[in-house]
Amino acid sequence: MGWHPSEDDFVLHFYGESDAGETARLAEHLETCAPCRASWLDLCDTLKLVDAVEVPEPGPEFERVL
Repeated sequence: MGWHPSEDDFVLHFYGESDAGETARLAEHLETCAPCRASWLDLCDTLKLVDAVEVPEPGPEFERVL
């Protein structure tokens, strides 16, 4: 069946944390594997949304409540 990237591989690739060899391997795979390409595009959309959300600063009571 051959190698297919994991979700972890995709996440590392999205954030530019893959080494050059892994980046090339994943890019080549995405050119030829439609199911992985669809998963990659879906994950990219999700991660872009996650990165766009602002995390609020905790209030003054945060440490006491925690």
